Amino acid sequence: MSYTFETSVDDGILTVRLGGMRPALDSDVLEQQWGFWSRATDECRRLGITRILSVHSPSGRVSSSATLTWYSRLGDIGFDKSMSIALVIADHHGRSVLRLGAAAAVNRGWKVKVFDTEAEARAWLTFG
Repeated sequence: MSYTFETSVDDGILTVRLGGMRPALDSDVLEQQWGFWSRATDECRRLGITRILSVHSPSGRVSSSATLTWYSRLGDIGFDKSMSIALVIADHHGRSVLRLGAAAAVNRGWKVKVFDTEAEARAWLTFG
């Protein structure tokens, strides 16, 4: 089981579409996410991109433990605090878990917000 990642850049926003299947083990989730996002944040810095839209649609369980670990290590992964990160996830449970992780990140000074729709997320990234 593994994630799929599709990326595009439009109007200065890096859009990442995360699909596939969430790995069953938190360590596999973190390894796959870490590998992808380390490369993606390098590319953001190279291109001067500070706005990121991450649209989540993978199947499988969203782990609160992996989510909290992930959002407590954003700087280690390659994100920097000049970046605004908008997350969209259709699954109600997954959205609740990501909101928990986003709140932890915001409390550490990161600009992260979870949205119900892509339109809302793009508006926040564009207009603040």
